[in-house]
Amino acid sequence: MVKFYLLLILTFISFFCNGQVYQKEKDSINRLVAKSKGDEKAKLIINLSYYYVNTNKDSALILMESALEFAQSIEGKSKVYLEISNFHQYFNEGEFRLQALNTALDLVEGVNDSMTANILSEKNMIFSDKGLYNQALISAHKVLRIYEKGGNNNSILDAMLQIGYVYDRMGNYHTAIEWYKKGLKLNNITNENLLGKNYGLIGIAYDELKDYQKAIKYNLIAVEHFKNVPNSNNLSTWYSNLGNTYTKLGKLDLAESYTLLAIKDPLNFSPFINLATIYIEKGELEKAEKILLKKVEELKIADNKKFLAEANYRLFELNKKKGNYLDAIKYLEDYKTIEDERLAEKNIKQVNELTVQYETQEKEKMIFEQQNKINANQLELKNRYFWILGLSSLAIILGLLGFIFYRRQIVKSSAQLKDNILRITKQELQYQNNLTEQRTEIARDLHDNIGAHLTFIISSLENIHHLPATENRLVSNKITQLSMFTKGTIRELRDSIWAINKDAISLQDLNIRIANFIESANLITPQIKLNINTDTLMQEEVFFTSNAGVNIYRILQEAVNNAIKHAKAKNILINIKKENDILILEVEDDGIGYDFQKNESSGNGMQNMKRRSNLLKGNLVVTSLNPGTLLSCSFQCSELKK
Repeated sequence: MVKFYLLLILTFISFFCNGQVYQKEKDSINRLVAKSKGDEKAKLIINLSYYYVNTNKDSALILMESALEFAQSIEGKSKVYLEISNFHQYFNEGEFRLQALNTALDLVEGVNDSMTANILSEKNMIFSDKGLYNQALISAHKVLRIYEKGGNNNSILDAMLQIGYVYDRMGNYHTAIEWYKKGLKLNNITNENLLGKNYGLIGIAYDELKDYQKAIKYNLIAVEHFKNVPNSNNLSTWYSNLGNTYTKLGKLDLAESYTLLAIKDPLNFSPFINLATIYIEKGELEKAEKILLKKVEELKIADNKKFLAEANYRLFELNKKKGNYLDAIKYLEDYKTIEDERLAEKNIKQVNELTVQYETQEKEKMIFEQQNKINANQLELKNRYFWILGLSSLAIILGLLGFIFYRRQIVKSSAQLKDNILRITKQELQYQNNLTEQRTEIARDLHDNIGAHLTFIISSLENIHHLPATENRLVSNKITQLSMFTKGTIRELRDSIWAINKDAISLQDLNIRIANFIESANLITPQIKLNINTDTLMQEEVFFTSNAGVNIYRILQEAVNNAIKHAKAKNILINIKKENDILILEVEDDGIGYDFQKNESSGNGMQNMKRRSNLLKGNLVVTSLNPGTLLSCSFQCSELKK
């Protein structure tokens, strides 16, 4: 209470110092705060806090929290927690936002159904963004049950769309469409925005299923509904969706016309990049380049890495079409660098959120334990006091016994604390030792691969130096070989650094890295088709050490390189699947087959793959398919975590 009034005094002072633009309005709010009580006072304090959100974050939060002291009703307190949730959303503090929503939900659940549904909808969005789809579905179904009890079909449709959208985010588009079409069967829907969203979400799902005619049909119906809503922001989004679908169909003139309709806000970068993509497809490269170069600068200022990466990739495609291969390589490298940064930031964010959650739970646990100890001590002191009043002599003896017991408890607690600290220290040392061993192994990999490559480059340069000046063709060929070898060396170095920078590697990380390698290989050898197929169990959260990850990646890389160089294959397929605790990698080609006698005696590549497989206690098998070759390697996931 004292803190609030002190801050209120500071508020009056700051109003005077910050000028008179909002002076009258602020003074009016302060006068109303002084006169009001209860929920109304809490609401006015919240309004007052908005003036400090952008200038003094701490003051804004203190004012919001102080509003809780004045809110009297359950709904009033819950509304304050919702405002605190919005405050943390503004600063992208997801874990604190979720805590505020949970507190608000505890207050109103079973008391106010409307507020309960709104809070659950907010939680559904948070869980969906985090990829916690089971929790998101639980929240969304609770919202549906509340709205079904109320009987308002507009609200019921909104809940059904929430459920369908979760399935859409999971990639289960057929189930998503089922839920969306349930919404179409509802009668007396008066909300045009909801109707448009219903049809539009069906269109998006069909687009993901590559059923483009149905996608266009439902998106056009969505646009007609959004046109009935004055100043609808959804129109731009669905014009852009139509442009994307027509682009996939190759109907570029229609794609261009709808995408131009979607361009309203210069800070909405997606339609601009889509428009540039259309111009690239149409061969209007100058128009596309003008748009992309302008947006790249704006995206750098906005620090929007997602669209910046996409813009760089489109510039890579554009320059490749123009034959500017040096610029194309530069933009491709920029794209990959930004994507690596995005992945690293995502991992850091997840770690920070988990850390905050863990620390919060630990603090709450400690507070609970301390409170229990305090309560127990207070009860014991009261009992001792009554005994002292009745039997003073016995109280002295009990006091001595209590003191001895108290001292023993302190000694025992101190010993337990030291044991816990020692145990944690040992665990940290063991972790550091394991990390050092892994990084030593990766450093050895750097030495063996990159060192050997660089030695070859130096040797080749010295040979070029001694070639006669007349042998220009030999010199040119030698330089070309060195250029290709140097690019390979850079890729080797990037792969090793990728492994060093990670404490642990997931199947998803490995999948992304292999996809990047396949993309680069397809650029170099367009006559060979390389594809990757991952099992549905790849959605599982499976992690292993960075050392294991780099060895698996090298095995796959060596197998693909062998198929490209020696097998004369036209098609190469990589399969990654998981059966119980077994991770299975397969590389299959349709080439000339595998000569066991010749390759077993002379092939360093096969020996390297076997060595890496043995390090991970794996089983590597090569089968000749006549024609073609199948390389299969299996590992126990538990071994990959050591």
